[in-house]
Amino acid sequence: MNRVHIYYLSDKTDWHRTRHSADAIFEVVSAAANVGISTGFVNPGMSPAAKWLFIVVMWAGRLEIVPVIALAAGAVRRV
Repeated sequence: MNRVHIYYLSDKTDWHRTRHSADAIFEVVSAAANVGISTGFVNPGMSPAAKWLFIVVMWAGRLEIVPVIALAAGAVRRV
C-alpha cells in the first residue's frame, strides 16, 4: 500500500499537514490484520474509494495474502 494512494483517496486536502504518514501505515496494517485499532483516519467522512480500499485490505487480510494472490492469478489466466 502506497502513501500516495491514501493521500489521493482522502477527502481532506491538508491531510498530509495534519496527519503523520505513520498513522496511515498503522491504519492499513490494522485493517489487514483485522485488529480494529484505529488512529481516527478511517471515519464515515472518507471518500467511497477510500472506504472500498480499506474493505479490500480487510478482506485480503482475513483470507491471508497468498490465497488472494492465487485467486487473482487464476482470474487473470482465464481472461
